[in-house]
Amino acid sequence: MKTCVIAGGGIVGMLSALLAAERYERVWLVEKARAFGGLLGSFERNGAIYDFGTHVPARTGIVDLDRILYGDPATMAAHFHLLPYLRSENFFGGRWNESSPLIDARTLPAADYARGVLELLLAPGAQQGETNLRRYLLATFGDTFTAKIYAPVVNKLLGADLETLHREVLRIFGLQRVIALSAELTRNLKSIGNFDNSLGFHSYTEGSPPLPYQYPKGNNGIGWWAEEMLERVRRKGVILVGEDEVRSIREKDGAVDSVTLGSGTELPCSRLVWTIPPALAMRAAGMELRSKPPQFRTHTLCHFQFRDPLLKTFPQYLLCWAPELLSYRITLYPNISPDRAASGRVNLTVEVLGDSGAGLRTAEFERRVRDELVEMRIVAPDNPVVDQFSQYLGNSFPVFTEALPEAARAQADQLMGRLRNLTLFGRGAGPAFFINDLLIQAYNGMRDLHD
Repeated sequence: MKTCVIAGGGIVGMLSALLAAERYERVWLVEKARAFGGLLGSFERNGAIYDFGTHVPARTGIVDLDRILYGDPATMAAHFHLLPYLRSENFFGGRWNESSPLIDARTLPAADYARGVLELLLAPGAQQGETNLRRYLLATFGDTFTAKIYAPVVNKLLGADLETLHREVLRIFGLQRVIALSAELTRNLKSIGNFDNSLGFHSYTEGSPPLPYQYPKGNNGIGWWAEEMLERVRRKGVILVGEDEVRSIREKDGAVDSVTLGSGTELPCSRLVWTIPPALAMRAAGMELRSKPPQFRTHTLCHFQFRDPLLKTFPQYLLCWAPELLSYRITLYPNISPDRAASGRVNLTVEVLGDSGAGLRTAEFERRVRDELVEMRIVAPDNPVVDQFSQYLGNSFPVFTEALPEAARAQADQLMGRLRNLTLFGRGAGPAFFINDLLIQAYNGMRDLHD
């Protein structure tokens, strides 16, 4: 009997299970947590629906994959709101830019701004293949914007100095460009030389991805989509194993022969699909981990429900780049869709990136974030809080050091070089990081399997 075990019950694991069910006689999907779906989860409290952060998927552009993920066109239209772009604003330098998530360099003191613009216009551009974040920034933006914008913002997000980080950090956080000049001059300069690498359009409506975003209809969070995916996985006959994990991998003749779960259950395995960090597979296989494990930032979610409407009634999410503030990304649920607004619940979630001690400071985070919501004029000072609570998610975001991609590649090569029927997906398996990239990676990888 051809069997497949999939480790990790997030959205990539569920997609892998759907595709595996087409070619294997028996498929198990194993998830350590109680709930499947990973961070694509939602929950209800006091009548308000919350998501685990801002997770709004977009269509992939692959017709068959979009059908698997969202259904046929009629089903998509019935169950999802189509969003041509995400309405976003950002806070930096004590001011809101109400048309873009990009940092607005014009908020800097006049002397710093003038010097920074001159340096940006004269910047030579980074060398091809430059991976060091500090060197890339200096060559792209110059000394002033690197020191006054990027160094403090990146330290807030990752708690690390620029010298240690990979330039991929910019893409992960959407910080590749800044707003620095007029909209018209920016459009003209972006067609010249290196300026497209440093200058950003003034509005999220320009240069947005060509494929639309989708969010479930009704008073539902993004978790509705994960639940629908899980139901399809179940209907395909996949065996769901929750609150368990692959504890050990048995090898025979250079291939995975079986896996043993933490519960002691042994599963025969013709193909092992691993969608969680590769280091866990190495440990389960008894392999030596030659590289240092990555450092992580932790996530704390501060949830609030208010009695009265928000002061910010248009943007769907906000980014707080201000280094002096704790808040990072803020999801405004009433603004996401007409259905969420019609629910009458005025709620939001603030994401905070922190260190390993953040779990002991959730009460402090709640107090500070509540004050910041007023300071940033998102909530009126006299708007009563109906409900507030926090969730500490623990290690959830790797500190993307310059050494991290090479270490991840080395782990993947070591695993797949030893176990020929092991397939790796997810952020530890290659350059993909964003949800759509990960789903395309899994789709292509499962289609290309040869057993």
